Amino acid sequence: MGELIPFPGFEPARVDTWLIDLADGTRWEPFDLVDAGIHLADCPPVRARHNFPGMLSKPGWYWSDVEPDDLVIFESLAERDALTVLHFEYDLAAVAWTPCRVWHQDTGKPEYHELDFVALCTNGDTVVADVRPADRVNDKFRRKSAWTKDMCDALDWTYRHFDDNQSQYVANVKKLSLHARPLEPQLADWYVAPVLDLCTADSPAIDDVLIAVAKGVTDGDVLLVWHVIQHLLWTRRLATDLHGKVGGDSQLMLGPAALGGR
Repeated sequence: MGELIPFPGFEPARVDTWLIDLADGTRWEPFDLVDAGIHLADCPPVRARHNFPGMLSKPGWYWSDVEPDDLVIFESLAERDALTVLHFEYDLAAVAWTPCRVWHQDTGKPEYHELDFVALCTNGDTVVADVRPADRVNDKFRRKSAWTKDMCDALDWTYRHFDDNQSQYVANVKKLSLHARPLEPQLADWYVAPVLDLCTADSPAIDDVLIAVAKGVTDGDVLLVWHVIQHLLWTRRLATDLHGKVGGDSQLMLGPAALGGR
């Protein structure tokens, strides 16, 4: 059982490795937390979302397809974009915003770090994400990020620092996320198998797939085929180079989800 603390943010007298505070007022050694079967991705936030007049960042709620009614808090567009990338790159079972406060002590007084997001994958892996644009990274964040990564490494968790939401990769993933919702059954029946078949033995250009599949289906529509392709890219049944601009000459291939992975 975790130790009860007098109030949120109560500073420990000494921290040998790391301590984790939860919103229910308990404080845990990291390995005890894992042994107790507590997943941070299922825990509520340890603080309220910042939201005040004149606030420069744009907070909101992110619709998560982990559960139909699951809305995840974000405090900035950079955090929203990081959530989008997490959902694209991992097969998530749950994700939580600021579910804990982690304490550590190098020299001097103990200091804490609130994890921006913790995600639980369907294979049991845990992903911890900190979001801080590169131009806002300072020595204090570098120090906290370093010992947070050390904790994640000790627990066999993945630590990610999202520092660039302006890259072409993030822009492409954000566009694909607009096609995240499941396909209408009729669209899936008409277009999914022909698209995947064309990409099985070759790496055709997107334009070639659009034209071939639209022509091969009665009353086929190129725009509908393009929507299906983007949905298959989002669900990783198809793959292409997302680090450059995606256009008609971009090559398609089967993605990890179509090959038995994620």
